[in-house]
Amino acid sequence: MKLRLNRFMRWRAFALISLGVNVVLLAAWMVSLRPGRRGGLSTEEAAAASGTVKTNFVVRRQIFSWRELESADYPTYIANLRQIGCPDQTIRDIIIADVNSMYAQKRATNLLTAEQQWWRSEPDTNVVVAAAEKSRALEDERRALLVRLLGTNWESGDIVSLPRPSRPGIILDGPVLGLLPADTKQRIQEISVASQERLQAYLEEQRAAGKFPDALELAKLRQQTRSQLERVLTPSQLEEFLLRYSQDANNWRSQFGQLQYFNPTPDEFRAVFRSTDNLDQQIA
Repeated sequence: MKLRLNRFMRWRAFALISLGVNVVLLAAWMVSLRPGRRGGLSTEEAAAASGTVKTNFVVRRQIFSWRELESADYPTYIANLRQIGCPDQTIRDIIIADVNSMYAQKRATNLLTAEQQWWRSEPDTNVVVAAAEKSRALEDERRALLVRLLGTNWESGDIVSLPRPSRPGIILDGPVLGLLPADTKQRIQEISVASQERLQAYLEEQRAAGKFPDALELAKLRQQTRSQLERVLTPSQLEEFLLRYSQDANNWRSQFGQLQYFNPTPDEFRAVFRSTDNLDQQIA
């Protein structure tokens, strides 16, 4: 009986020792499976032991777009620009350009100017005076808005006050040309300037050679300009432009101005212009 008890005690001690060893081995094996452990050290511990400094980078995605920044309310628009760290000078340039563009569109669509009455031989003085008064009112309104938004010193960065080309551009206003997109208006101005430069160069060349301008060459120059305009304007837009600025329309205004008892209506002038313009195109 005593022998059996001794054997049981020895077996129990052996089992406990064996169990403890297995637990230690299992724990070591599980630790070895953890990521970032090399030789019993974590990534941070290994870096610290080797003297290497690890830098953590935080990447933030840009979560805004210009559409989100834009606002119909100018103070909100300015606040949005400041919120993303936009410099004050850049904010001022953006606001001035935007306000100037808005009032340029108002002048192009809200004013009745003498150029829009292309059927008249002489400008209507009442229209000229009313247009000048309306233009001054819009200018006062534009300046007051910029003072309210940017302060009294806004004019030092005003794009309007920058030097302008010596050659004035053509006026594109009214219910047809005034509603053209800005890029189309810019293209028309470029075509007009190039046309004037070609004409001036030809006239100077003929003058230097002691010759008179050739009617056929002048017609070719006008047709070149017209072909360029046809690529950017619809037929109705092109007719409006030609009624204002073409040589044919200028000739008819001059002739009608010499008649004492006849002042054409817009429809009458347009009908005469169309008939002669079609004939001129066939001849060209």
